[in-house]
Amino acid sequence: MCVWHLFVATQWFLWLKKSEMLLALGIGAICLIAGGIYGYSTGDQLRYLPDEAEYVSLATNLAQKYLYSLDGLQPTAYKPPGYPLILGAVRWLGGNIVSFRLINFVLFVGGLFFLYQLARQTGGVGAGLLSVILATAGYPVLFYTANTLYPQTLAGFLFLAVIWLYERRVSGIWQGLLVGIVWGWLILTVPTFVFTFLLFGLAYCFIRRQKKFFGWIGVGTFLILGLWTIRNYVVFHDFVWIATNSGYNLLLGNSEKTTFNSGTNVDIQKYLDAAEGMGELEKDRYFRTQAIAYILAHPAEAIQFYLLKTVNFFNFRNELTTRSETSLAREALMGVTYGALLLLALLRLVGSQRFKLTSFESLLYAVYVGNAFWGAIFFNRIRFRLPYDYLLILLSAIFLSQFIASRYENS
Repeated sequence: MCVWHLFVATQWFLWLKKSEMLLALGIGAICLIAGGIYGYSTGDQLRYLPDEAEYVSLATNLAQKYLYSLDGLQPTAYKPPGYPLILGAVRWLGGNIVSFRLINFVLFVGGLFFLYQLARQTGGVGAGLLSVILATAGYPVLFYTANTLYPQTLAGFLFLAVIWLYERRVSGIWQGLLVGIVWGWLILTVPTFVFTFLLFGLAYCFIRRQKKFFGWIGVGTFLILGLWTIRNYVVFHDFVWIATNSGYNLLLGNSEKTTFNSGTNVDIQKYLDAAEGMGELEKDRYFRTQAIAYILAHPAEAIQFYLLKTVNFFNFRNELTTRSETSLAREALMGVTYGALLLLALLRLVGSQRFKLTSFESLLYAVYVGNAFWGAIFFNRIRFRLPYDYLLILLSAIFLSQFIASRYENS
């Protein structure tokens, strides 16, 4: 390396080390301002029905009637409570639908903070800023999703928080309980995260050798999940695992008219007609029984569709129920941005001999790919995948920072 290149590299490194956090904060501030404008411009318009309307109803009934209910009369457990409880608190404080959107953008920027800290800690100088750029300008679907009344933004925030706590190697009883409480809220928000919780548990026990600490995490998680389970038992006089929509989702992903990319666009009307008049728990069990019966009666077809649904985890487009939200330009943008993240993550994996893969990065790969197989039991959608896409962003930022540093070293 010539003297001039060494001088430039040194000055660039010192400037970046000094300014990286300031630049990241600037991007976060821009996202908050832009999110506020975007949220206010959308107003109280609900675009993704019936889900957004159901979340609004749950939040309103929680705030006004202190009842977790869709219709304001009958208690329910149809939706996981993690996200509606947040919205209910906002509504109780006098917030409206626009406030719900603004809270989502606050959670989005909060997630960027944890992402920045993780990338900087694991990838060195430059990785933090790169991760924030990739999560905003490089993958705008995350910003777009923050303006929808879906739980994925909250899930992304909580997921990044628990990963950050994991990588900080915290220990102790109170720290373990705190991590467990965050994990519990994450599972109450998106129940499929129980699979990821178990993978991190294996990492705590066999990589970090922190079996006792993970035990305290389990206590905190069990505390949160247990409180909701007790509520459900009091209401329904029966055991309910978080929500009563798992049977419905299982049937959507495993019935005679299911396709690998159909998602919720499946004709299951005959099952809905048969379940007419059943109670909430009865419907859940009926749908689950019918899905399992279909799988057992068509094992070869079920296996084929399972594998196709697993591959569909990595898709850049879905068949949407809300046709107005589908456009060629959006699909093209999604294809380019998600494809770039996948490519960078693959290059990081291929280049693991040159840039040694850490156990932490290996865990991230295992979680990301493992979730494709786990989600395929039901059905995979881009929306469900978004909290996990932060793992791709983190891996890509680490790879880019190492690659750029190596170029300066070899020039």
